[in-house]
Amino acid sequence: MVRNRTYLVDAVFARLIVARLQAAEVDADPLLAAVGVRPESLIGYDARIPFAAEAALLEAAAGRLEDPLFAITLALGVDPRDMGLLAYIAANSETCGDALKNLARYLYVFTEGDVLDVRQLPQHVSISFDIIDPAAAGSQQIVLFVAGMCLHLSSWLVQRDLRPECIRLRIGSPGPAAEAKAARLLRSNVQYLQSQNEIVGPAAWTGLPVPNADDRLLRVLEAYANDILQRRHRRQDFAASVEEQILRQFQTGDVAAGDIATALGVSPRTLARRLQAEGTSFTRVLEQLRRRLAETYLRDTRFKITEIAYLLGYADTAAFGHAFRRWHDRSPSHYRAAHAVPQSSLPA
Repeated sequence: MVRNRTYLVDAVFARLIVARLQAAEVDADPLLAAVGVRPESLIGYDARIPFAAEAALLEAAAGRLEDPLFAITLALGVDPRDMGLLAYIAANSETCGDALKNLARYLYVFTEGDVLDVRQLPQHVSISFDIIDPAAAGSQQIVLFVAGMCLHLSSWLVQRDLRPECIRLRIGSPGPAAEAKAARLLRSNVQYLQSQNEIVGPAAWTGLPVPNADDRLLRVLEAYANDILQRRHRRQDFAASVEEQILRQFQTGDVAAGDIATALGVSPRTLARRLQAEGTSFTRVLEQLRRRLAETYLRDTRFKITEIAYLLGYADTAAFGHAFRRWHDRSPSHYRAAHAVPQSSLPA
């Protein structure tokens, strides 16, 4: 059986959420308690909390402040230097393209709950990201936050306001008024319910210089980051790595063991053997992950059942319904009726 892994993230953003709540004269302690975070766990340069707790705190703060775009405004107000090693690696990369690739490579130093991918196309650059922590997969605020941070950090690196050609997000619309405001804040047309989370910019972005980059300092920082990565990857079991790759490939539809093996750099036989050594199989990992995510999405009434089927890689709602009845002996709509959490129940 796959052990439920806890994905961690640096506590710096949680501290900023608390500061924003306090500035609005809102007591943050009840919200922290509701998401399972003790105030003292946020103290210290090396403090880390569960990524899912950060996502839940973003949702709770947005609800308490009645601001559907709370995560975007929070991201745009971050001083990237507060991100420590990751920001300084990016800031000492020669070009924006180099910096983005280094952010993708070393993001795991800062957070285990999301991943970044940068692709250079003939006319465009694509900055895509995925939330790989299953416990945070239903959060709209965390998607808005990561999108805002990607744009804000890129602009900070080159010291100019970058304007994307478009932004595509997998989440649903925050509403007409909020849609228009999100477009203004992110300086781009934002499209919702897309196949992936992606910021698309002109190809020229990658060649923009990063002022004052120091190649010698970069080599020192990279060596430190590589040491951290090696130590953390040794603590991660193989089934959790398979889960992460499945989450990234859900958007393509049917998820095949061969594709996951290729993404992990192993043969299908090795994939099966290593999962068997951990007491599980590819089919079981996929089934358990889909079940957990389905339950999470159904409790959140913002997701339509058709959207949930799509997010979990099912061909249609009938296929999703058949699988769900096998798990719970009831339909998705009946499960939602019994377990849905109203949006008004967010901590006050």
